[in-house]
Amino acid sequence: MLTAPGNNQQTNFFAQNDFSGGMRRNVDPAALQPNEYALLINGRTRYATVRTIKLPADITNELPAGNYQGLYGYGKYLIVFIDGRAYVRNYSVTDNQFYQLQGFQMDAYVPTIYAEAVEASWMNYQRKQEVNNQADSPVNLFTTVAGTPSCLVCQDGINRPMLIFPDGNSRQAKTFGEWQNTTDINSDYREYVPIGKQMLNFDGILYIVSADGTQIYRSVTGRFLDFVIAIDVNGNKLSPLQSSSEEAARLSYRVDFNPITCIASVPSIPINPQQGAGFYVGTSQTSYIVIPNYSDTIYGEPTFSKQMLFDTGPLNQFSVVDVAGDTAIVDSAGMVSFNAVLQLRNEGRNAPFHNEIHDLFKDITQTTTAAYAYDNYSLFAVDTIFGPGVLVYDTMRKKYVSFDQYPVVNGHIVQFAEIKVDGVQKLFFRTSTNQLFEAYGSDVTAVTSLYTREMVVESDPELEATPKRLRLVFNDVAESGTINATEYVDRVAGTTRTVNINLTATPPTPPLTPPFGLPANTDKTQVKSIPFELSRKGYKCGIWLQWSMESDLTRSEEHTSELQSPYVISYA
Repeated sequence: MLTAPGNNQQTNFFAQNDFSGGMRRNVDPAALQPNEYALLINGRTRYATVRTIKLPADITNELPAGNYQGLYGYGKYLIVFIDGRAYVRNYSVTDNQFYQLQGFQMDAYVPTIYAEAVEASWMNYQRKQEVNNQADSPVNLFTTVAGTPSCLVCQDGINRPMLIFPDGNSRQAKTFGEWQNTTDINSDYREYVPIGKQMLNFDGILYIVSADGTQIYRSVTGRFLDFVIAIDVNGNKLSPLQSSSEEAARLSYRVDFNPITCIASVPSIPINPQQGAGFYVGTSQTSYIVIPNYSDTIYGEPTFSKQMLFDTGPLNQFSVVDVAGDTAIVDSAGMVSFNAVLQLRNEGRNAPFHNEIHDLFKDITQTTTAAYAYDNYSLFAVDTIFGPGVLVYDTMRKKYVSFDQYPVVNGHIVQFAEIKVDGVQKLFFRTSTNQLFEAYGSDVTAVTSLYTREMVVESDPELEATPKRLRLVFNDVAESGTINATEYVDRVAGTTRTVNINLTATPPTPPLTPPFGLPANTDKTQVKSIPFELSRKGYKCGIWLQWSMESDLTRSEEHTSELQSPYVISYA
């Protein structure tokens, strides 16, 4: 216990120097564990300190105005679809700009243009049915034929798919009518890609959801641009189905009467050696695992079975994310996680994935969402009681750590995309208001806001405490900035106190000099005391802390006083 010398008024301090417990809002802030906190905006706590982040860089002005329809990373290229046109930027070249991809045109008004990367084909043989007019007879492989190229397949649900190639060229995909049973290895006529929307490149097959969302088309195994499954004993395509808008519907698969909202890969396992790994299919009402069956084939390709997971599904194609081996989806109520392996063994159950922060979704119905895995974090762009933002889940610590809100962003984030250049990751996102940003790409540090654990006089609820002083320790301070602290007594805000940090610091460039990588005369630790001289008295005392300089908050020490015998609580 600590007592202020020579003073019958007790001085208590409540210190926190470990923030690794994450953000927790399903208990009273006074009941949090010593390493937890009630709310953090624009910060990270992976290393037990509170680290600031950079604001996103607005790169909207690098592109023409219009209807933003898609954002995708394709190797070193970032591709943006606007008004049915494609704009490409090569990030491996310094100061390179976006350019319009000539010859690329899709519908200018659809809300989303979907894209999926496929590799060059690896099953390049002529296929012939062993027994004519018998769909379940074996299919034999004969002469080597031309392969299909590596490309990005683009769909708008209305027009013929467009193909974007690594050399920067593009063209329309070929139709069923153009497909020819040629063995010319220099020909590209063994190609047919149906019109659709969402796509998944999985286990050697390209899956495409039909334009109406009710069917799943599939390519020949190992040939991602070849959807001619049904062939005769000579390898010729069968006569088209007159009643079908796409010949690929002949051997399509249906999982539900509701339109499909998402098709994605999830961590899964084969049910038995004859079955392949399953993939995820969701509607707004239901989630399924679809499982290829290689022991029961049609025209040499697997048939499918399905297993229902649970009675909810993601809002869209971009609202499913891997979470350290499990899968999380964003539905109309929030986030739900599941383990596909355990589900398929009837050992697992889906569960709310936001229990510790559920109050952020009170009376909120999600309508515009996105999710993405980046730098061992799972990012969920959602709506909350505080408005739209990004909930950040640390997959290493298995905790929600922050709710990011950027004043430069209007509307909701609708899609993330990532590129990797020379081992460096860059994350981008587009918004519902046709903005484009590079996440964390600005030189400006975001304002970090933290509401700590509330202090109470646990020895006697009838006693009231008065906030007196806040002491803060920041490490690795890299710039000047401002610290604002507002005391809350019984949830009523008091006066905001402000202190400034004036620092001229140059971030070191690797390789760094041990042990800290700093010049010997550089002081990057700042200790600041903020007095609360006219504070109210109350049962609960909390601090709303905001700071704007790049730094790590390593310790927060809050001092209170009350007229009582010596008494102290320490979180240290």
